[in-house]
Amino acid sequence: ENLTRLLTAMGSSKKISLEDKKLINKWQKSFGFDITTLIYVAKMLKNKKISVNLQLLDNVLTKYYQNRLISVNEIENYEKAKDELYQTAISINKKLGLYYENLSNVIDTYILPWSNLGFDSETLILIADNCFASSIRTLEGLNSILIKLHKLGIVSAKAYNQYLADNLAHDSIIKEVLTTLKIERNVINQDREYYQTWTQNWGFTHEVILYGAEISSNKANSLSYLNKVLSNWNESGIKTVEKAKLSSNTLPKAEEKIIQNNYTAQQITSLITNLDEVEV
Repeated sequence: ENLTRLLTAMGSSKKISLEDKKLINKWQKSFGFDITTLIYVAKMLKNKKISVNLQLLDNVLTKYYQNRLISVNEIENYEKAKDELYQTAISINKKLGLYYENLSNVIDTYILPWSNLGFDSETLILIADNCFASSIRTLEGLNSILIKLHKLGIVSAKAYNQYLADNLAHDSIIKEVLTTLKIERNVINQDREYYQTWTQNWGFTHEVILYGAEISSNKANSLSYLNKVLSNWNESGIKTVEKAKLSSNTLPKAEEKIIQNNYTAQQITSLITNLDEVEV
């Protein structure tokens, strides 16, 4: 009786065989599916325009059983999540300018792991769009960005937008230094690294850095000169504009004789190795 109901749900009018009886016996007694679940799966496959037969149904039910998906609710939630990942994969590939005929590998390799990290579809699509604008146009490139963001605790669209806003605000401060140096270009990563060194490692305020930029603005390589100015001030313990104005002797000389010390190879190796402890 149950097999007849199942075949009807599949739209099949085939005669019931002994092998068919063995299959439904396996699904119900060995796997634990009830007839309601079997009919639900059969109708679901049929609604997807898939030509349903008992062998295909056996393959699908075996996969559900292996993933501990036994009830209608569990299977429904699983299929819904899979459909959402599929749509997310399509949208991300579109944003990156990519096309894959078969998305199964893309979902297994990238979309599902990103989802497990806590990224939702909206955030993934947003970041993919930004990556394309930044000339990052591969899934592996996007993956690298997402891993870094996850390490920073940024997995939502709100947190990501705040991260961008904070960085843009920080860049506007660095841009002020470049403008003072008469350098007309956008802020690049090297500028950010310099500014981090000047403020966090050397302890200079923005005011002191701007004053150093004013002194350096008419030099041939103004940014390089500013680095030397701030390095000299740091070495001399000059941390305020007032002290900097009184310490013209700490400015870089036009030609500075390099003092060659006769270090041994062992001493040099030891000193260079110590640099590994410096965080960059």
